[in-house]
Amino acid sequence: MSAVERVVVVVPARDEELLLGRCLARVRRAAGRLATERAAAGEPPVRVETVVALDGCTDGSAGIAAAAGAVVVAGAWGTAGGARAAAAAVAAAGTGTWIASTDADSAVPAHWLTGHVAAAEHGAELLLGTVEPDPRDLSAAVLARWHARHRLEEGHPHAHAANLGVRADVYAACGGFPALPHGEETALAAAARARGHAVVATDRVRVLTSGRATGRAVHGLAGYLQALAAEPLPLPGGYAGSGQPWPRPAGLCLRWPGTDPNGRKPPCPSTASPPAASSTPPPTPSSRSSPCPPATSRSTGPAPWSPATTSASSRWARSS
Repeated sequence: MSAVERVVVVVPARDEELLLGRCLARVRRAAGRLATERAAAGEPPVRVETVVALDGCTDGSAGIAAAAGAVVVAGAWGTAGGARAAAAAVAAAGTGTWIASTDADSAVPAHWLTGHVAAAEHGAELLLGTVEPDPRDLSAAVLARWHARHRLEEGHPHAHAANLGVRADVYAACGGFPALPHGEETALAAAARARGHAVVATDRVRVLTSGRATGRAVHGLAGYLQALAAEPLPLPGGYAGSGQPWPRPAGLCLRWPGTDPNGRKPPCPSTASPPAASSTPPPTPSSRSSPCPPATSRSTGPAPWSPATTSASSRWARSS
């Protein structure tokens, strides 16, 4: 994509009146920063539209979205993937459009859209950003367990619908977000890789997301955090703040192979709690037992952008 002319931000929501306003305010802030920086650099403006898909909402989410100036589509899709796809359908598949996906319970940083557009204009066709649960919502132990299983760095192996961007034509060619209760982002990324598109995994546009215990998507992030909290083994002594995280096995993801006798999805086998601390470092588990996708982050080919570029759209300074 030589130039991005339009960004469509897609936000699925189901009874999110408590957090949707914050989400949309952060998106507006990111759009304002994108406009300011491109104008200062003499670069063409980018039109930003926000689409909120209200999935069976019975609260005040519709009024909040309308007051924020978002395009509102309403339905009863019943799945996160279906609602996200409905919002993305507003984006035409023509050249120059970038789809940026986030969640109603998430807060994007001020440079979020600037970073997405920079990656797109330097060759990225699908961008996988990182997320971090709000530490105010979690105990220190659960937050530490989460960090032990997630790599907040360039080339990370994760896919999060709360921080994903994709060219509209690539999105259409890959079949879009499937109507799944969870994992629609993983399916889209797999389809893009299978077709040979340039997939970039980055931590440069990290998004804060809710760490609430009760979520909206079945077996989504909230359920995963509950599973972490229910782990029987305590963290090894000295882990927190030690600067020595446990080795992370291959195949990290939020995918569960089955349910326990109570019907709850346990964590992926490849993300089991580490053993008690000892003088001998624990061995890295084999990836053969993991049902998760391989921990790959980028398709082959030239780097999709150059960190040395100086245009406003390629500035990646960390910002809250």
